[in-house]
Amino acid sequence: MQVAACCFGPLGFECLLRTHDLMLRGYEMRKLVGSLIVTVTLVVSALANPLAAKDKKPAKRETPSAFKDLVACRAIADNAARLACYDQQVASLAQAESAGEVVVADRKQVEEVQRGLFGYSIPQTNLLGSEKGEAINQIEATVASARQYDYGRWRMTMEDGSVWDQIGTDVLAFDPRAGDKVVIKRASFGSYAAKVDGQPPIKVRRVQ
Repeated sequence: MQVAACCFGPLGFECLLRTHDLMLRGYEMRKLVGSLIVTVTLVVSALANPLAAKDKKPAKRETPSAFKDLVACRAIADNAARLACYDQQVASLAQAESAGEVVVADRKQVEEVQRGLFGYSIPQTNLLGSEKGEAINQIEATVASARQYDYGRWRMTMEDGSVWDQIGTDVLAFDPRAGDKVVIKRASFGSYAAKVDGQPPIKVRRVQ
């Protein structure tokens, strides 16, 4: 190996051990870089005002500089210099994450955020790496409580804390009750339809 070409003489074994350690640490750092999914504070801004945004076009994903600098370390040929770069940039990334400048999340965490925002009008973003801005099309929920309002329409509070109001004049054959399972799907023109305990769907909108 080229990197071990200098490992001869009395100190050759020690040199080989150090070279092996550098290569192993460098491999571990490359695995770390490859496994990170970095999402920026766009998630926070969407949570702050979910009803205000109406642009449906997926927002362009801007890679944080702290992550780009870390990935750039892979281009350094010298093992020791590359490892030093990794150490420095990992520390910078950790500092940025602690300061809230970047958010590091896996796919499951991002999907949980999307489910929590389901029903709100927010920008579609490609936080999962998809240029299409993948969106969840339906969720399942459980009724915590339900009451009638406004000419007999239903307001349902789900166990996850979300509140959905019935719109339109469709009549449910059976009143919603605590424990009922509800499937809420996206419908046409930005609307939503809820199927309560297997009954025909009614139009709903999320109010909380």
